[in-house]
Amino acid sequence: MRVSIVFLTIGAAGLLAAPRGFADEPWDGGRTVPVHRLPLNDSEGLDIVPSMPSAKPFSTSKSCGTCHSYEKISAGWHFNASSGKTPAGRAGEPWVLIDGLTGTQLPLSYRGWAGTWNPSALGLTAWDFTKMFGRHMPGGDTGEPADIFDDTHARWSVSGKLEINCLACHSGSHAQDHSEWTRQIARENFAWAATAASGLGEVGGMALRVKPTWTINDGPNPDDKEFAVPPYVKYAMPQFDSKNRTVFQIQKPADKNCLNCHSVSPSHAKKEDVDQDVHSRAGFQCVDCHRNDINHKIVRGYETEAVERKDASVGDFSCRGCHVEEPAKGGGRLGAPYPRHGGIPPVHFEKLSCTTCHSGPMPGATPTDVRVSRANRLGIHGRALWFTDAPFIQEPVFVKGSDGKIAPHRVMWPAFWARRANGKLTPIQPDELAKTAKGILDAGHQIGAVLKAFGQLGDESGETVFVASGKLFHANADGDVDLDTTFAPPTGSPSGFALLKDGKLLPLAPSFDPAAAQLESAVETRLLEVLQAIAPDDAAMGAPSLARGKKIYTRNEDGSLGVADSSDDHAAPVWGRTVNGKFKPIVSEFAVRAVVETAGTVQSFTEEQLALMLQTLAAADKSAEFAYVGRGYVFALGKDGKLAASSNPAAEPVFWPVAHNVRSAQASLGARACTECHSTEAAMLFGRIVAGGPLKTKTVAVKKMVELEKLDGSYHKLFGLTFTMRPLFKMTLWGCCGLMAAMLGVGALVGLQRFARYLGKKE
Repeated sequence: MRVSIVFLTIGAAGLLAAPRGFADEPWDGGRTVPVHRLPLNDSEGLDIVPSMPSAKPFSTSKSCGTCHSYEKISAGWHFNASSGKTPAGRAGEPWVLIDGLTGTQLPLSYRGWAGTWNPSALGLTAWDFTKMFGRHMPGGDTGEPADIFDDTHARWSVSGKLEINCLACHSGSHAQDHSEWTRQIARENFAWAATAASGLGEVGGMALRVKPTWTINDGPNPDDKEFAVPPYVKYAMPQFDSKNRTVFQIQKPADKNCLNCHSVSPSHAKKEDVDQDVHSRAGFQCVDCHRNDINHKIVRGYETEAVERKDASVGDFSCRGCHVEEPAKGGGRLGAPYPRHGGIPPVHFEKLSCTTCHSGPMPGATPTDVRVSRANRLGIHGRALWFTDAPFIQEPVFVKGSDGKIAPHRVMWPAFWARRANGKLTPIQPDELAKTAKGILDAGHQIGAVLKAFGQLGDESGETVFVASGKLFHANADGDVDLDTTFAPPTGSPSGFALLKDGKLLPLAPSFDPAAAQLESAVETRLLEVLQAIAPDDAAMGAPSLARGKKIYTRNEDGSLGVADSSDDHAAPVWGRTVNGKFKPIVSEFAVRAVVETAGTVQSFTEEQLALMLQTLAAADKSAEFAYVGRGYVFALGKDGKLAASSNPAAEPVFWPVAHNVRSAQASLGARACTECHSTEAAMLFGRIVAGGPLKTKTVAVKKMVELEKLDGSYHKLFGLTFTMRPLFKMTLWGCCGLMAAMLGVGALVGLQRFARYLGKKE
């Protein structure tokens, strides 16, 4: 038995009435959401019997789609970027391809926004895009390609399609888990992701480990029940009735659901220090303004949207439409406060967007560093930390928009490796660079790998750390190293690996005299233990060795300690490997220099590493020119072999507007004094935007706000000076007025005196 439920899908509009012109489904006028007690259907439209061990994951298109037009929903803003059917509208946040090893932060968009790259133009297929960004996608779009066999390296027949996950927005269940959705995407369990995230069932297995010939109809793998286990679902039976129906706790999208993908917070801020949007504090929810009907063409809320969409009703949900359009009624829409802006010249409203004064953090000398959900992978919870510092995003940056008004934006500077031909730069995908980058850009991981190997010795003697240039480094969970900002090695401490115990640095192995004819038994045993710890898995990488004095100590195949003479004299012990009879430190001086320079900063590699990477790429492919885009410049090797930087449009930053958090009138820009904007140092005009990025260099692009606002900086400096001098002008004016009044008073007294004399003479 099927339950047919026909109702108005409010979507982002919630239970409030949708704007005029959104009537895509009939509505009976009821303001309640019907109980969604219904059976589940699989991707073939067949009823799911949850008690069966071979039960399939439910399909939203075949379950929710029995009552609601999945086709109409698929045309919505969130689900149709790659098709081009949905108008791009005002520029929004791009997707950002991040790769820590190669220092890549590349803005991507199918919508053709300025400063972004089309994923398909870079060779990224629908499969690639979904794998990268499905973690913060609500499904659909690239997750449902028309032809699953178009991409030869894709595994759609194994993973299934990533259908629109209606519950990601509309579920009111506390079991709805965005983090579980993310984990299933990482496992390529696309068809199972919505089921796992809903809490209706437990999903196990990993599609990425299964042979590409497996399909969902093949069931379990009889040959492997531990590693290559295909995806499966065990439904939570208490959530189903005797007719195999479950109750979906459907509601208008709650803010917590929106914030899974749309959170923004200052970098490294404490949670308790972050304020809510003024509308949220007043009880508004996201969907009170960002509305849609079954078509899911969500209202974005910017001022020119109504004209672009040719629907005047959409304009009701912009700042101006809600607060300004109906002043005769004593306020804006539904009694929203009407801003009178007393004393502010009308030119401000012709030149500035409402958000300039009321949205985002207050501007400072430089913009605020922020993290955003989609780019920095926020909102994914678990033991492993998913979030990243990169890409480096800042706000507010004031830019003149397409409507001619200045508005606050977020900014990100692209960073990527590229091939150059005929002056045109084409980004190189990080996967193509990974092999070349190892040994060059992974300096921190080189040291981290050795520290991890030494960790096999146990922590009884202390933690193995690395010391260089008076700095101490610890291994972290990501296989890299962190700078210890609380402990400084004693002056004169030798560089290299050591033990840290009770605040003291100790050698990895006991001190000994390399000139001695025989080592003590305890020393020899310890040396063999340490050498065993750093023995490589691949014998071709060389034998683990220790250089001390003019001796090289190695671990022989039979487990004994071998000793050989060395032409070099090492005053301090140096751990390394012997390859073809030549000793090499286990970590090169090149890697040590890079780590010392970058550890403790947000940058990950140096100009020296950059130059070597370019040289290596050029040597491998002499037919191409290579460059690195970052920090606002294009870096390439000149004819003299030296690194040179040049300007290029590809290195220019990408911007997208800031609307939230909205600040109250009392906290708006300029509320305290005109000089917040009109002074010689006003951040809104003369703030500096310093190009961020993974490269540590002194060659960094810097822009001033007036450049982006397309204003005359000299004029506004002079104009701002008048505001600074206004108190003096006022004092001078009042002084002049007082002097004039005194002179008039004296004149009046003299006149009265003469008049009195005249009267006296007349008498």
